[in-house]
Amino acid sequence: MKLPKICMVSDHCCMRVFKESKALRKRGYRVESVASVNSYGWNMYDSFHMYLGADMLKSTISGIKTDIFHVHNEPDWIVRAVREATNKPIVFDIHDLSSLRWGEVTQDELDAFEAANAFIHVSEPIRAIADETHASTKPSIVLHPYVNEDYVIAPIGVGYQTIVYEGGIATPYQAEHCADIDKPVATIRNIAPAVEAFVKNNYGFHIFAADTLPDFAYENLGAVVIPSLPYTSMLSAIRSYSMGYVGSPHSIPLMEHAMPNKLFEYISQGCVPIVQNASESGRFVEEHEVGFVLPDLDSIGMCDPPLGLQVKALREDVLKKRHLFTMEANLQPLCDLYDSLL
Repeated sequence: MKLPKICMVSDHCCMRVFKESKALRKRGYRVESVASVNSYGWNMYDSFHMYLGADMLKSTISGIKTDIFHVHNEPDWIVRAVREATNKPIVFDIHDLSSLRWGEVTQDELDAFEAANAFIHVSEPIRAIADETHASTKPSIVLHPYVNEDYVIAPIGVGYQTIVYEGGIATPYQAEHCADIDKPVATIRNIAPAVEAFVKNNYGFHIFAADTLPDFAYENLGAVVIPSLPYTSMLSAIRSYSMGYVGSPHSIPLMEHAMPNKLFEYISQGCVPIVQNASESGRFVEEHEVGFVLPDLDSIGMCDPPLGLQVKALREDVLKKRHLFTMEANLQPLCDLYDSLL
């Protein structure tokens, strides 16, 4: 059977777009990309198009000959713009459900659920919330943000008093005081209490930061902060750590239900996920015995045996099972979803 042509549409050509597309192309799919920036992996696609604003996006979409438009959020308005430019099937890939993030359903989200033909969610709880919120009966799948098999680590030795965090961070001041930024997300990304607790218990805490902060809050707590790196360089860099921090010292609904990219990036590099206030990620690592759920920060110094020794044993399971959690190994539901729309 001839495989359908896929066009990935996004605002910033994020790593989920890259990972899905790389796995699809390995299966023989032709994959084009439309994005507003030429970020990492833009030169991997069969063709790549850039746009600025809704009018240029619609003009670009109308000129692309493809079978399915696979549209990624955030933002949600992109789905409506694509629907206004084509009658082809649209798959809406929901990285972060906006109504769960903000606590209210926007018109853009309503329009997106109306315009799309099918949905991809990152976890079962988020799919259930979306279906209930929008009374949706359209087809959907859950696809975690797995790492591509090409980037899975070969085993190397590590020390067991090292922990890494990769992703967005915010300063404690931003989380508490700044009205001009996303307060809930700033709160999630304020991992300062975790850094302080791990350092206090003699763990080395290193951060590969997606953000440039206006102060040295984390360095002052004893962390090493490394500026943003290209994706594959970052993966190579984190493989020397025994643990990877997932979640937040603060409980927020979006994080509790999410399956963050970093969870699978840690596993792919042999880092044992240490999960806090991220219940779906915690359920996953306990089910597969590839991580540790931290009840609270006081538990770091009270673990018996010590956390480092438990991580040493868990890492053996992570290394045995890491190939099970790649995008290529888990792609079939997406391929089946595409077929159901044609």
